[in-house]
This record gives sequence, C-alpha cells and structure tokens, in this order.
Amino acid sequence: MRVRNQVLWVLSVAAVAALYLSAYNMAFRVLSVGGSCASGGAHVIRQQCPSGTGHWTAWMMLSLFAGIVLLFVDGGNTRVTWFIWSAIFLGMGVGGIIGAVSAWPNLSTVIGLGVGCGLVGLVIALPGVVGLISGPDTVQKWKAKSEGRTAASVPTPSTGPSPRQLQKLLDLAEQHGRGELGDTAYAAAKAKILRQR
Repeated sequence: MRVRNQVLWVLSVAAVAALYLSAYNMAFRVLSVGGSCASGGAHVIRQQCPSGTGHWTAWMMLSLFAGIVLLFVDGGNTRVTWFIWSAIFLGMGVGGIIGAVSAWPNLSTVIGLGVGCGLVGLVIALPGVVGLISGPDTVQKWKAKSEGRTAASVPTPSTGPSPRQLQKLLDLAEQHGRGELGDTAYAAAKAKILRQR
C-alpha cells in the first residue's frame, strides 16, 4: 500500500507540473500575439499561432485529464492532486501576464491590447491563487463538517428500555417475586411495558 501511495504521489506531481508548464506555455504564446490566433485549416488566417502552441495545448489537455484520473484513482488522498485547479489557472494567468508584457515593446501591437491581455492573465490567475491558498485542508474541513451534520441529524436507535420503562419493569418483577402476579400475568404486563416507546 505504501509503494502504491508513493507511485501515485510521483504521478500526481508529474501531472500537476506538466499541467502548469503546458498551460503557461500555451497562454504565453497566444497572449504574446494579442490573445487570438489560429493555425492550419482551409481558411485564411490573419494571425498565425507561434510555433509549438498546438503541442502545448495538447499537452495541457492530456495532463489535465491525467490529473483528474489520478484524483479519482487516489480518492483525493494525495494532497498534490488538489492543486490541479491552481496549476491550470496559475499557469495560464502567469503565462498570459508575461506574454502581454513581452508583447508590449512590439510596435505592431496596440498598447491597449497588451494591457487587456495582461488584465486577462491577472483575472485568469485569481482562481488559481484562491485554490492555492485554500488548498486541500479547506476541502477536508468542509467534507468533515458536512459528514458531521449528516451523522448528527440521524437519530440514534434505542438499544434498551427507557429509564421510565426500566422502573416499571423492576416494580413488576418485585410484584412477581412476592407472588402478587402469576407467570402469565407477569409475561403479559412485561410485554405491554416493552411495547410502549
């Protein structure tokens, strides 16, 4: 079991790192040319994507799916898999900000477009920062809290007679012991007390 956990941990770290790296490179390339590009196909393309953009996009999708599969296989026990969310958003956000900054000196790029791409990168990075700050501990606390509410809302079954029933049964046993009640009357009275809940 320990070897399995270590293997899952290494695979999770690799998936999160690959996801961050590929999201960063894909966003950097797209936002460094203004935030919109295309490659291939039969249509006339105004802005070609920089070389490698398609490969980084494919790697991003592959590592994202690998991370999600690892999250389900592991059941969320490897804390690294919880950072998949942060990796994709921080990777794209930081790549976008740096891509916008690197496009700034290019005279063919409109300055407003560079600022816009930088803002887009910042907005994309924010969910990643929130996921990084809250992390798996917050999720585990929410999970424990909801499980606690569920357990508390289910009534616990009674395992024996109530204190009031117990007192009645003791009184009944005394009467039977003194001979005031026969065996049949005692059994009937006892059954009647136990049926009352």
